[in-house]
Amino acid sequence: MMKSILKVSVFISESQKEITGIIEDFTVAQQNKIHIEQINARKNVTLEVLSHDLKEPLAMIRMAVTSIENRIADVKDDKVKNSLEFFADLCERNIRLVRRMVNHEFLKSSVVAIKKERADLVWELRM
Repeated sequence: MMKSILKVSVFISESQKEITGIIEDFTVAQQNKIHIEQINARKNVTLEVLSHDLKEPLAMIRMAVTSIENRIADVKDDKVKNSLEFFADLCERNIRLVRRMVNHEFLKSSVVAIKKERADLVWELRM
């Protein structure tokens, strides 16, 4: 059985003869918050994996290409040099892409709009 999460505000009149109040049901909002936090946690794990497991191998390939370029600087084969340049550029662009994706997602997800809705308590209680 699911428990309801209620917020109760009670107001007592100055004569202390009348009690009024507001009851807000936060059950759905709390469940949504928990669900959003779970999705956010999975997203963060995915971004970390993407950032580490994709960016690092690309950086290693880029370093290897740079090392090969330095060793064959005297070689006159333009096709090999062009291929190495292509691989270095490809790695660099993909590393920047991963960084931009991760940065964009963290910046975007840090701003979350909260929507409050009023409900007719009498109608809700009759249902």
